[in-house]
Amino acid sequence: MKMRIATYGLTVFHFIKKYQPYTLIQWIPYYQPLRLITSGACVIFGQILNSAVYRSLGFEGVYYCRELGYPAPPWVYGFPFIMPHPQYIGSILTVAGGGGWFGIGPEGPRMDIIYLTMYVIGLYMYAMMFERGDKGGMTKRCVSCGNLVEDCSNKKEF
Repeated sequence: MKMRIATYGLTVFHFIKKYQPYTLIQWIPYYQPLRLITSGACVIFGQILNSAVYRSLGFEGVYYCRELGYPAPPWVYGFPFIMPHPQYIGSILTVAGGGGWFGIGPEGPRMDIIYLTMYVIGLYMYAMMFERGDKGGMTKRCVSCGNLVEDCSNKKEF
């Protein structure tokens, strides 16, 4: 029963993430070209990072696979994991682009959207710091098992 609820939740989250960019299209007629280009670039690059994380880790790997009972995906070395926290950075860029896109409309600045954008970005930054711990975002892991080097007996770093 627990797995069925988790799978349903993952399906809903995946659907929302997949169709999220289409909601931005309806606002195009209201904005100046520079803000449209800047905000659109943030959203597009943020979604490229998020899509690359989904593609490299798989559906279950993105949503804490070990905690839900799925096998862990293989360790990923390439893009987008050439930077720390690519999914958080992609989400921050998407939220910032959306805030720039929706935050100023035909009637002027929408402070509620601007404050909400700043709040959500703050939550993502807090989550990044929480997951980073004392290692500065780049932890040394064992090549053979993927555990932290301090916790592993093999000590084969990468």
